[in-house]
Amino acid sequence: MGSRSALTVTNNKGYWEFKWTHPGTGERRTVSVSRKLCKELGYTPTGKTGQITRDDAIKVRVLFEGMAEERLRASNKPTGTLQELFEVFRDAKWGKNSPGVRAQKETVVEDFLSIVGANRSPRDVTVADAVAFRERLLKKGLPSGRGPVKSSTARDYFRILKSMFTFGQRAGLVELNPFELVELPQRSPSDLAHFTPQKIREHLLKCASGPDREFVRWVVVGSFFLGLDVTETKHARWENFDRKKEALFIDVVKGKAGEARRNWVPVPKVVLPSFLARSKDSGFVWTSQHGQQLTKPAMDSLRNRIRADWPGFSWKSLRKSFAVFLQSRGVSVDQIGRVLRHNEFTVGRVASKHYMVHDFDVVKKTVNKATNNLKALAKLALPSGQSDT
Repeated sequence: MGSRSALTVTNNKGYWEFKWTHPGTGERRTVSVSRKLCKELGYTPTGKTGQITRDDAIKVRVLFEGMAEERLRASNKPTGTLQELFEVFRDAKWGKNSPGVRAQKETVVEDFLSIVGANRSPRDVTVADAVAFRERLLKKGLPSGRGPVKSSTARDYFRILKSMFTFGQRAGLVELNPFELVELPQRSPSDLAHFTPQKIREHLLKCASGPDREFVRWVVVGSFFLGLDVTETKHARWENFDRKKEALFIDVVKGKAGEARRNWVPVPKVVLPSFLARSKDSGFVWTSQHGQQLTKPAMDSLRNRIRADWPGFSWKSLRKSFAVFLQSRGVSVDQIGRVLRHNEFTVGRVASKHYMVHDFDVVKKTVNKATNNLKALAKLALPSGQSDT
């Protein structure tokens, strides 16, 4: 019997959530099972919150996955439908999603089923159906929606359906996944706006004029000059700020770039005074007005507020704007890629360490030279009492 000290089970709305810490790696593991399926499996923990063994959790997971696969295989008949696949997939994979996220995913699948037919066999769904759904998303949107969706949103919808058919493949219900054979909707250049430094300053003076204007300007200007994306902005810490090196180490692993994004990014001299004036021994570089870490909802809310007076604004547009500006100042594509930590410039070769030790100084000088005339924009990031604007 496994240890009881490292694992707990919680009775949440509609499902049981099992959490434990792996004794070897210390990694936190989670298994979520709907209460309905727990009853079908003949395993229902007692009490609102209790402790069970790791062996028990593994047993639940194995039984649960086996039951899901068994239910899928049982529906693998002439009468098997997309609706049945969807219901089993939903119960198996979305148990730990929040009600809002779960409802959004359900809407996507239900709208797809309304188009191709909920009573249709999953085996009959073709690549042509997937292509037609992609084009509909981009031109008309979902039947329950309000019009065309952005290509980035369409990609998220595609991934939901791709996951559902992959789930069916593993149970032998689907031979080919049509969503694996269709190219995901691509972001067109026009989808993402970019702005000149002068325009960014004008927009900031216009939209960041309320009681939180210092906070808005610091986040926007800081993110622009370092070419950060929203996740890197949220997680940047003062422990990773090197005054002598005049750089910030980005300690975030995400996306296709993976480890390549964990690298030094130069803090241009023109905006360095703002960093020095605000620097601390520890904590997050950018925090809310109450000193708390910025969360995704907080960043989304701030983006929407700014966008009300600044059409086309997004956190990613700042990153693109910085790249376009550097290119307009003659900075090479290779150096821009290193500043933005693109994976094609660092992954799979010794260039990562070489960049940190040798090329970093070259890139820093290039960035300092290119941004030297942006003092008016950089001053907006200074703390109150130090800005002349």
